[in-house]
Amino acid sequence: MQLEKILKRLILPALVLSFISTTTAYSQPETTEFAAIQKRLLKAIDFFCSSGSLVPFHAQDLARRLNYLSSKKFASKSPSGHLIERTIFTDPKKGEIVLIEKSLGSQFRTIEIQASALTDMGAKPVMLVRVDNACRIIRARSISYNKVGRLDSLIHLNTSLNATKTREQFNPQVPRGRNHDGISVAHIDSGVNYLLPEFRDRLARDEHGRIRGWD
Repeated sequence: MQLEKILKRLILPALVLSFISTTTAYSQPETTEFAAIQKRLLKAIDFFCSSGSLVPFHAQDLARRLNYLSSKKFASKSPSGHLIERTIFTDPKKGEIVLIEKSLGSQFRTIEIQASALTDMGAKPVMLVRVDNACRIIRARSISYNKVGRLDSLIHLNTSLNATKTREQFNPQVPRGRNHDGISVAHIDSGVNYLLPEFRDRLARDEHGRIRGWD
């Protein structure tokens, strides 16, 4: 009985410590790959935000600053009249960076940086950062992969490009629910966040509560 009491006292703190340790490790994807890409993207932002706001720059200068071997540039116009310029930097060791500049007239609107690592299967997306014309980071995300290399979750980053505890799971399980009578509307899209109450509570379901659709 005495041994049983001791074990009970030890198990609860151990579980609490295990939970804290797991949560902390899960919120900090500190890998060599992550750290290297984080450093390069911060260096790129520092380059085109050196004056405190987005200014015109030559892609070749940025390629030299980041020590990338080659770069290609493509330009197109959006239906709204914005000029969209895509520059792809590639290096067999560092991977690939896609720089997307969006401007209207002579004014920059946003710059988005998409960083990927190169694998035998091709480019593997790792991080995305979007900066507005005042050089504020308005979106920063990284992708977490599981042990077999499949997409696991989308990690929200702060303005220093460090991981936060906010995550969006890829293909999470559809929440349970029931069908609601009403007008059925078909929706075709590249993705819907059915975890949001606005969608979750309005999904068409069968008599077993399974969604009528494909995920």
